[in-house]
Amino acid sequence: MKKIIVTLAVLALIAGAAFAQPSVGGNLKISTNLLAGSTETEEPMAGGATIWDAYTNIVWSGTNAGGMMRLWTKNNEWQPDFFTFWWWKPIEQIRIQLGKNRDGDFGHAQIAGWSFNGEAQGGVALDKDRDKFTNYSGGGYYTSDKRYSNAGESLATIARTAAWWGGFGAGGDDIGIALSYFPMPGFEMDICIPMAGASSDAGGIPQLTAAETYLKSDINFNIAIPDIGNLRFVVDCMGKDPADDSVATPNLHAAFYINAVDGMGIEIGAGFKNDFETIEFGLGYRLIAEALTLKARAGFVAKGKLLDGSDASLFSIGILPAYNFGKLVALFNAGFGIDLNNTEMMDWFVNPYISVPANSGRFYGGLKVYNIKSKGDEDVISWAIPIGWNVYF
Repeated sequence: MKKIIVTLAVLALIAGAAFAQPSVGGNLKISTNLLAGSTETEEPMAGGATIWDAYTNIVWSGTNAGGMMRLWTKNNEWQPDFFTFWWWKPIEQIRIQLGKNRDGDFGHAQIAGWSFNGEAQGGVALDKDRDKFTNYSGGGYYTSDKRYSNAGESLATIARTAAWWGGFGAGGDDIGIALSYFPMPGFEMDICIPMAGASSDAGGIPQLTAAETYLKSDINFNIAIPDIGNLRFVVDCMGKDPADDSVATPNLHAAFYINAVDGMGIEIGAGFKNDFETIEFGLGYRLIAEALTLKARAGFVAKGKLLDGSDASLFSIGILPAYNFGKLVALFNAGFGIDLNNTEMMDWFVNPYISVPANSGRFYGGLKVYNIKSKGDEDVISWAIPIGWNVYF
């Protein structure tokens, strides 16, 4: 893995010199708790500063080629990591991408994705991608996808993850090749082939057999309907079934994003996973009305498998109204999730916060109050008063 990344980095620098003058930028995101505690703590706690995202980007782009290289650390580990990708359009209808694009190309992220809380997530905002609600080493209530079989979600995150596909590049081993075809305006087809695995090791580069590699490809279709919206459909191939070495049933994802009305967006999503044993539906809504904005999403999972192997019907909803007062933006992040087969199992959270621009950065401050039974908190109510600072250059 290291050799291929270094090789890609060298190609990136060569491409930068050949096609365009590289630009350098990045950011630092740091947060801490002024106070924190729960109904079980004897006295409030304070501190716990977290450098939860810090990176430097080198970006280059020409008329028909470009790319990016990022060096970053997160989660307060101070262990550097980096990824790089390169793209080339030999003709107008074809684009080739090589490397790892962690921003999740081709994903269905209109309302459900990173932009829900944006840069506030991980520090001041409770969000689906952080360990308060989702622990990627396991321990959550629901396991939704064979590819991320250890991803433990809380019920509170179902609103954001049900019937949503993160896109090629969002996974831990999605370094590879993406071929995009644009036969006509408004139509795009992408074939995404992951080129990393762990079944064998040849010369320091992890490899799978050819069948294992190509049978894990993703095929994405995007159709732009003028004045109406975008229709997306994904065949997420799952490789071979380890039980009998046959071709596993792919996961299917579909999303229809409607933006026919100015200032309003509606997202309808569906997902069929785990040999069609899990069916997911999502409904998102976005409203922009001058100083007032509203984001909301509901998710439903039918016959989802719990960690103990039993079935469940899971429902969750999340909201994020915001008002721009000029000097600051006030936001109210809140939601809940419930197992409809076991109504005593319910998560909820209330998370108001503010965002204040300050020169080349942004200050955040807020309040977190939450109870996550699905991750073992039972009736423990936790709270925190976080502040955070994002600086850009």
